[in-house]
Amino acid sequence: VDVIINCAASIDFETRLDDIMNTNTRGPMRVLNLAQACEKPVTLVHMSTAYVGSHNPSGTRVMETLPKVNIDPEELMEKLKTMSPKEVEEKTPEWIGTHQNTYTFSKALGETMIERYHGDIPTAIVRPSIIVNAKTDPMPGWIENLSGAAAVAFYSHLGRCAVVQGSDNNIFDIVPVDYVVNATIAAAWQVPQLPDKFRIYHSASSTLNPISPNKAADMVMDFQQRFPSRKAFFKPEIQIVPDYWSFKRVQIQKTLSWGLGALAAGKNPAKVLEATLKAYFTMNVIRGFFIYFASNEWFYDASNVLDMDSKMSEADRKMFPVDCSKFRWDDYFDDFNAGLLEFVLKETDIQQRRKEYNEQMGKVGGPGNTTVEGLQSQS
Repeated sequence: VDVIINCAASIDFETRLDDIMNTNTRGPMRVLNLAQACEKPVTLVHMSTAYVGSHNPSGTRVMETLPKVNIDPEELMEKLKTMSPKEVEEKTPEWIGTHQNTYTFSKALGETMIERYHGDIPTAIVRPSIIVNAKTDPMPGWIENLSGAAAVAFYSHLGRCAVVQGSDNNIFDIVPVDYVVNATIAAAWQVPQLPDKFRIYHSASSTLNPISPNKAADMVMDFQQRFPSRKAFFKPEIQIVPDYWSFKRVQIQKTLSWGLGALAAGKNPAKVLEATLKAYFTMNVIRGFFIYFASNEWFYDASNVLDMDSKMSEADRKMFPVDCSKFRWDDYFDDFNAGLLEFVLKETDIQQRRKEYNEQMGKVGGPGNTTVEGLQSQS
C-alpha cells in the first residue's frame, strides 16, 4: 500500500451529533491509525468538504486552512460519552455555533483531529464544493448518483422542480467530479514532497471560474428547450427566486397550471394528481435542503491547487486537470444536462439527438468539446 484515500462519510445534515461524529470525526482517526500501522510509509488523502468554511459570513474568502470550531473535538467526544440523546440534541446548537448543521461541524472536527495527529504520515485534505457530473472522465456528463445541484436539475428535467429559493446572482460553487478525483490523485503525489507533509486543497470553482445560480438555471432551461426529456410529465423549467413568498407563489402557480394543463390535454386525472403532488413535494424538499447554501456565498481560495498544478508536468496536467478556470461553463452544461438524461433517465438516444441538432444548426464539434483549447482549435 502506497496511498490511502478516505472518502467515507455521513452526509445527512440532520443526523444527531454523537452519531455523525462517530463517522466524520472518529472515522478519519481510524483510517489514520491504519496508515500509521502500515509496514512501509504511506500517504493519506482525506476527503472533506469546502463547506467546513460555511460557518463564515456570506461573502467570505475561505482559505485553505483549518476551520474554526467552538470546542476541542477530544473534549467534546469525552462529554458525549456520558450524555443522553436528548441532552446531546439540547447542547448541539451551542457547540456547532455558526456551523449550519452537524455534517459540516463534524467534518471540521475531523480535519482538526487529522492535522493534530498525522505525525510523520504525509497527509492531504481535499475539500470539494458541490460535486457535479464529470467534465471529461470517464466520459463527458457522466454521473452515477444524484445529489446537490445535479438533483435540482434532474427534477427540473422531469417537470417536478420549477422554482428554487436562493440568491440568483450569488456565486454558485460547483466542481466536476473528475476534477475532484484529479485533485485527490495529484495531492497524493505532492504532499509527501512538502516540508511539513500536510496541506489542504480546495477543489472548487468560485475563485477560478465563478458562476451564478441564475446563469446555471438559464443553461439548464436552454438545454431543456432544445432537448426536452421524453420522461417529463410536465413542461421542464426552472427559476431562482429570492424569498419564501415568491417561492410559494411560483410553486403554487406552476403546480396548478401544470395540473390544469395536463387535464385539458386529456391526461389521466389520477396520474395528473399524483404528478402534481410529487412536484409540489419535491420543490419543498429541495428548498429545505438548499435554502442556506443557496442564499449565501463563499469564495474558496484555491492557491494550493494552483501551486500543485504549476508543479505538475505538462503531460500530467493534461491527464489530471485540476484548474477549473480552463473550461467554459456553457459548453460544460450541455454535457451536464445530457448526462442526466443519458445516465440517470436512461434516454440513450440523447447523444444522437445532439448530433442531429448540431448538424442542423451547422455547429462544429459535439459532446465533450468543452475546453477553451478545443474551442480555439475550431476557430
